[in-house]
Amino acid sequence: MLPQEIYNTLLEEANSAFMESSIIKKQQNWGLSVCATPIQIGKPIILGINWGGGDSEDQKEMPSKDFFKKDYDNKCDYTFLKKSQKLIEEFLKIDVEKAEFNYTNLCFFRSPKSSDLIYNDYKVCLPTIEKLVNYIKPPWILSLGNSNMAVLKPKLNELKTFKTAGTSHPGYSGILWGYNFYCFPHPNARKLSNDTRYEIWKTVFPGKY
Repeated sequence: MLPQEIYNTLLEEANSAFMESSIIKKQQNWGLSVCATPIQIGKPIILGINWGGGDSEDQKEMPSKDFFKKDYDNKCDYTFLKKSQKLIEEFLKIDVEKAEFNYTNLCFFRSPKSSDLIYNDYKVCLPTIEKLVNYIKPPWILSLGNSNMAVLKPKLNELKTFKTAGTSHPGYSGILWGYNFYCFPHPNARKLSNDTRYEIWKTVFPGKY
């Protein structure tokens, strides 16, 4: 399938999942999004937790790289990704500013706060997330946010938990739907300095040092 066909299929499935969500009972016009970058077959996937901006409309078109870059350059957008840019580039060797990856969230549904969502909102998105992964065939999947592990742990093979001295925040690695998977604490996690975050990443990727 071509990227646009993949996007159309995923959008249709995301809209169907929305009908099973708790969000639709709270506020139908909060909307949803499938991705923030165009579908790029063979490129890595960066996986956030959920979309913010509950007042946004549904995503109706596959975004372009230029669209993503414009948002990324906005001081208020993707601050958590910007905080991880140097780590991603050092340890995973991609150019973040050039959008050399696919970006999506574990939950497609928008809401003002992540606390507006319940476990089932993430669960009903999983089949579509799995299809996205299998269409793209990424060299790796990176989760920025350990709260995703509550949903993904049962799906992971060869799961390893990495503890780092001086922090209770672990890192993870494993195989998700046949692809290399890594998960790190959210950059905004409490009491997590830049130096500590670097040590967590270094613990998960020891072979690079």
